[in-house]
Amino acid sequence: MAISAGRMREAEFRFIQIVEQLYTGHPPAGIPFANPTAIIQTVQHLDGRSANMKFSTALTALTALGSQAAANSLTRPAGFAYAEGENFMVDGKPFLFAGSNAYWLPFINSPADVELSIKESKRAGQKVIRTWGFNEKNVTFVPGGLPMYGGDTSIYFQSWENGKATVNTGATGLEVLDNVVRLAEANDMKLLVALTNNWADYGGMDVYTINLGFQYHDDFYREPTIKDAYKNYVSTVINRYKNSPAIFAWELANEARCSADGTKGLPRSASCSFNTTSAWYKEMGAFVKSIDPHHMVTWGGEGEFYEEGATDGFYSGYDGGNFYHELALPEMDFGTFHLYPDWWAKSVEWANQWVIDHGVAQQTLKKPVLFEEYGWLTPEFRLQNLNRVAPANETRVTVLQKWQELSLKYNMSDMYWQLGLCELTIGCSTNDGFTIYLNNTPEATPLIFDHANAINAKNSGLYVRVSPNIHRYYIPKSSPSSPALSAAADGRTDGAVPMLFAARHRRARQFEFEFECSFIFETETESTA
Repeated sequence: MAISAGRMREAEFRFIQIVEQLYTGHPPAGIPFANPTAIIQTVQHLDGRSANMKFSTALTALTALGSQAAANSLTRPAGFAYAEGENFMVDGKPFLFAGSNAYWLPFINSPADVELSIKESKRAGQKVIRTWGFNEKNVTFVPGGLPMYGGDTSIYFQSWENGKATVNTGATGLEVLDNVVRLAEANDMKLLVALTNNWADYGGMDVYTINLGFQYHDDFYREPTIKDAYKNYVSTVINRYKNSPAIFAWELANEARCSADGTKGLPRSASCSFNTTSAWYKEMGAFVKSIDPHHMVTWGGEGEFYEEGATDGFYSGYDGGNFYHELALPEMDFGTFHLYPDWWAKSVEWANQWVIDHGVAQQTLKKPVLFEEYGWLTPEFRLQNLNRVAPANETRVTVLQKWQELSLKYNMSDMYWQLGLCELTIGCSTNDGFTIYLNNTPEATPLIFDHANAINAKNSGLYVRVSPNIHRYYIPKSSPSSPALSAAADGRTDGAVPMLFAARHRRARQFEFEFECSFIFETETESTA
């Protein structure tokens, strides 16, 4: 017995192919099913030798998976991003994306500039912008003037004085962030929001620690009073935006480490390790999810590995990182890694392997990994700040293109550091030596526009969808039975019964349907349509 596809339209035949691939245990990439593996294994276990049973059990599996997808879609608000296997997803579709960092969006104090920045980022093909959801105004310092932080602006989200924190919800505070979120919603863009900083810029961890009377940078991860203060702040922020589809994810901290800036922040203690930081990730991840169960959570780390005997600090866990352990935490929906060979004194070859190693981690643990920050200094900044000259063949375009190529090979989304525009009312946005301005054609065209086009094209190829307009088909009465089949004859006089594939898609202006179909069985003596 064989499946006849001769009279089927292309979409129908594709559906048959999906069933056959499910049967063999190789579902097509991008099908929005939460856990196909267990069901496929059950199908293979129950399968008999006959072609009838092979096909009907595969059909059962596909129907069960579709029902699972329908159930999931009913509990997740439309437009919210989520993780499924190695993919980010939105409304049942893979969401592989190019993005950028614009930490400064809430601090430029110009709604027109914020709107232009978001629109220009979207025009470039980007889908997600990472920004700061924190800024501390601090009046409390310890001897030596610590923390010596920058980024002091008229806009701040929380003020500190002598151990007391006050969240600024007014016009110079979170109302400004409200506007950023609103404009992202209006332009169908998403925001990855970091909730504090490891470093001294814009406040961050050491402001909490100093104001609450502690001496080590990593006390931030351990001391209950500090953790309670952090929870108080992030609960205020998250409750404001937990119903917004513009939030891509919450990031617990930007680049959390055991240590901070050597001269700008507090020293680390001797006892800090990945056990210290990962315990904090676990606790705070659970706390965020208790407030907002629908948005993703990540820890925001640089991607440090922990390998016994490693001499390279980025692979030894020296500063509190253990990427595989962190990515495996159930409270973390995806992982992040950063890459700055200039600051880290690493070679281009080392950097290429860094990207590959994180792609392998994604494949190994079957959770998404986001290439969240990466940059290559301009020659002028490199000479000025590091007194170093890069080889002539190591230009920003050649180096970053290789990283992007490797990232895309592993289906990792990425966000370069950082977005630059020069049409703002304040002139050009900030330039830290890594900024890529959208009007810089020699760099922006290949690294931003062309790269986004390549990612968006690949994302489209990840999604397999059966046409919503497909008409009904029926399993002939003589065909093998299956638990997935409806008992209703639906008015048919030949006794055939319809099969309900309950994959409901609830995105506005797309489609909502019950996919009813059956398949054509062909024997040596009979062909039924």
